[in-house]
Amino acid sequence: MLICDDNILIITINNIKIEVKVTFNVLRNLYNFLQDDISRELDVSSPFDLLEKLNEDNKYRAALLYCMSNGRIPYYDIKEHLKELPEIYFKLIETSVLNSLIYIDKNEEKHEGKEESQDFEEYFNFLYCSAITMLHFTKEQFYETTPRELKALLNAYKLNQKNILLTAYIEVMKSLNKPTTKKEEVIKAQDANDFFNLI
Repeated sequence: MLICDDNILIITINNIKIEVKVTFNVLRNLYNFLQDDISRELDVSSPFDLLEKLNEDNKYRAALLYCMSNGRIPYYDIKEHLKELPEIYFKLIETSVLNSLIYIDKNEEKHEGKEESQDFEEYFNFLYCSAITMLHFTKEQFYETTPRELKALLNAYKLNQKNILLTAYIEVMKSLNKPTTKKEEVIKAQDANDFFNLI
């Protein structure tokens, strides 16, 4: 999937269109939603946990769609609406969510025994700081970006910086290994007549 591809899955509930795409704004909304009393029926502690349980129950899907709608549609209305949808919609929702989140770096080295579990706050804060400092994103640009897009942009930025450093290194090494010019031979003239004869 291309980094600039737009997500085309749109669900309409109560005449409000919800684009099924996980941006950092949606992740922030999920984090805040899970701190609220309404989320007590959900057996999750972080947005990562909620996204992993999307296939288990409509309450997790309803929570995600509620956060995607920025709370414009009541959580319980979304939950009721999901009961009427055929199973294929849930597969499409899951696919859209995965496409928004997963970026596969083909150049990334595989590390044996690498710890994959990461705290949501660390993940979010790290990517926010990276977007602001390296890519010079505004806060609004960051919130409208999906994790997949941001990871691809950061990877391209790192690759570009690496190429700049390699080019500089090659130029320095070329100049250090360049053959030195021959030393000019000093000829001593005995007197002024010898000097003018050499010219």
